Amino acid sequence: MLYSQPMDLSEKASLIENKAISIKVAAAGQEVGACALLVKNTGGEFEEVKISGGTALDGTWMNYSAALPEDTDYKSFQMKVLFAFRDITFLPDRSNPSVTPNSGTVYADAMGIGDASKMLPFDYMNGTSMATPAAAGAAALLGSQYNESGAALAARVVGSVTKYSNFANKCVSGGMVDVSQTAPYPVLNSIVDQGDTIEVDGYFFENLKSAKIGGMDAEIVTNAPEAVSATDGGKVVTLKKPEGFAGGTAEVSLTTGNGEGHQTFEIGQNVNIDYFEENLPLPEDEDFYKAENKQIVGYQNQLYVLPDGLESELSPEIWAYSIEDQKWSTLELPEALVNLTGATWNGRLAVAGLTVDEKNQQVEKLWFYDGQWQEQKIEGLPLATTLVNADGTLMGVGGQYIEIDKETNQAAAAATATKDIVAIDTKAGTVSKAGELAEARVYGKVNAHENRLIISGGTDSKDEPAGNIELVTQSEDGYQGMEVSLDIKEGQAFNSIANAVVKNGFMLAGPQSASEDPAAVADTYTVDPQTGMTTPYGKRIDDGILIGTGATAYHDHLYVLADSYTAPGGYIFKATAVETINPQPGEEADKKPDDNSGQTVNPENKPDNVKTGIVEDSQTAAFLCAGMLILAVAGLAAYRKKIG
Repeated sequence: MLYSQPMDLSEKASLIENKAISIKVAAAGQEVGACALLVKNTGGEFEEVKISGGTALDGTWMNYSAALPEDTDYKSFQMKVLFAFRDITFLPDRSNPSVTPNSGTVYADAMGIGDASKMLPFDYMNGTSMATPAAAGAAALLGSQYNESGAALAARVVGSVTKYSNFANKCVSGGMVDVSQTAPYPVLNSIVDQGDTIEVDGYFFENLKSAKIGGMDAEIVTNAPEAVSATDGGKVVTLKKPEGFAGGTAEVSLTTGNGEGHQTFEIGQNVNIDYFEENLPLPEDEDFYKAENKQIVGYQNQLYVLPDGLESELSPEIWAYSIEDQKWSTLELPEALVNLTGATWNGRLAVAGLTVDEKNQQVEKLWFYDGQWQEQKIEGLPLATTLVNADGTLMGVGGQYIEIDKETNQAAAAATATKDIVAIDTKAGTVSKAGELAEARVYGKVNAHENRLIISGGTDSKDEPAGNIELVTQSEDGYQGMEVSLDIKEGQAFNSIANAVVKNGFMLAGPQSASEDPAAVADTYTVDPQTGMTTPYGKRIDDGILIGTGATAYHDHLYVLADSYTAPGGYIFKATAVETINPQPGEEADKKPDDNSGQTVNPENKPDNVKTGIVEDSQTAAFLCAGMLILAVAGLAAYRKKIG
């Protein structure tokens, strides 16, 4: 039972029309089985009010609230709260629970009166939005007690926890912040691989008792040369690699008198795994790393990297990697765009992206690049679509449509994701529906193998990360999609899967397979274009889980860009040899329709050789010249003979 002290609330109560009372309650170690709330009326008696709210479980807060009676005494306001505790025990099959009355501790907070429409002063929530201010508050409290650098204070927050078994595989600390901790657990920040040993850098390594690498006992090297910590106030310890340690991604664990701390690191490459052979340089441009997702298109011996945006802002440029020079450069766009996508088509690089026009409406723009930019106006092109060259036809796959109110010229409703696959007619400046995906998709990653498409990544109709991969085949009824099955580890995002087209079908890159054997885990797969069957590829990109993956197969190599927590700087750019389609479809200009209209168009708008009689093929021209020369010599000989 809880009583509040009498207090005069008459002045404040007079300003509120619909008066209500609320209280937050939490139980410690048991459930609050019932809660009763009483307030004193003008007759001096405590009157029970009808409250809303359920049962407050152990460790959680429950809101209790009620409208106040008309005869509440606000001049000498007082309330009484009654709590009844109970424990509930379930049988193994969750049936016939046993309810036992109990006594215990209850916490009450946020008691007060106010407007009935605002009678919940705060609510119980979780997630990173709640964890961030809690961690910041813990850092402020610890910072007031310890005069440390920012790095040391951050480590103290991680090391000052109460550990729980159900947190063991969810966070590196394995527990919840406890600012009363005076002896933090070891916090491991980084390692340096020295061959037979590793140097572990971090905090709170005092009184070190034991160490492990990859679950195996590791010797603590006490006579190693002293190394300088990369962090202010940190410490470095040297560990000898256990005999039989294969390398790769492994957990490093240190145990002191205060307890155990660990972190996972990349310790060389696993000798039992075949990796992509080429580690390629990354650009130094900071803007490059602001993009969450990137699409890659090969064109004229360059890899063009098209970002989804720069931290949700429009991108004024794209990046180009020279395969021959292994150097990066930037290519300025004709206008800033977001959700960039590209494909090679009729000898040019086609690039589409989203922007806002002079009427403040979202529009999808299409540009062609062959050394210079040319705009191609297309009516009806879906927003945030994905370009692909499908057997010579330039297409847009998925995207969004926005209905525009003709009177206000503004959006009549929110954008709607579409299943549409549209063929782009550059001569008419229009699109026509060519088929449908199995599910709506916005800004996916698409490639084509003849008349079959594969699509991964992007978002679905609910603006959530797309949770599947589709193989789209052409039939008499147009293009139709079906799901591709891929068994990956739990917790990985399907929208991080990139795809590429190779000589015999498709390849997928990014997600780790759900194998129990670490050496058998795959992150690259082949896809049969006829059946959609996936097969783990014989080489692995990386030991870490990849996100924001982009890929392309070009000039007999598969190239992959991705974020990886195991890589220095958190990013990788790797390649391996594969058989590709050479030349890449659409990279060379030809006499196929370059407007998707069904009419043959001569590349570069040159005169038709048949009509002019001019031969531009060098080999044919050489034969003709030789023949004409022989005829000329023969004619000259005949003429001289006649004269003689």
